Amino acid sequence: MRAAPDPASDGELRVVATTGILADFVRGVAGDRAHVTQMVPNGADPHSWEPSLRTVRDVAYADVAFSNYLMLEEHALIRALDSNLPAGSRSVSVAEEAAKNGATILPSSKTAPSTPRGSACACGATAPTWEPPAPRRST
Repeated sequence: MRAAPDPASDGELRVVATTGILADFVRGVAGDRAHVTQMVPNGADPHSWEPSLRTVRDVAYADVAFSNYLMLEEHALIRALDSNLPAGSRSVSVAEEAAKNGATILPSSKTAPSTPRGSACACGATAPTWEPPAPRRST
């Protein structure tokens, strides 16, 4: 994980994402227009990882933060985002935004045992799954 540049010096959009998957997604969309850092390093266990001072600093300098929410991140990650993201910055909860835009959030395996797509992790939390929205028909 590389350190965020000084926010006053480069004018580049600074983005922080909780996981590598979200960081890769943002990098793919933003390209060179954004400096993207991920909070949980590749290979780290997201259920036991704790934010470092560098991570908190990256959040404090971020213009936008991306997370999954819906119990997919540890509470320490969400707390680090909520406590340190600057007042004028945007926090995007990807799963919640997907639901607002037509994606169907499927219940987790703990709330609906017949739903094979929900999964439980070692920490006991379950990860809801979602289906992409149906294509819009042009009229």
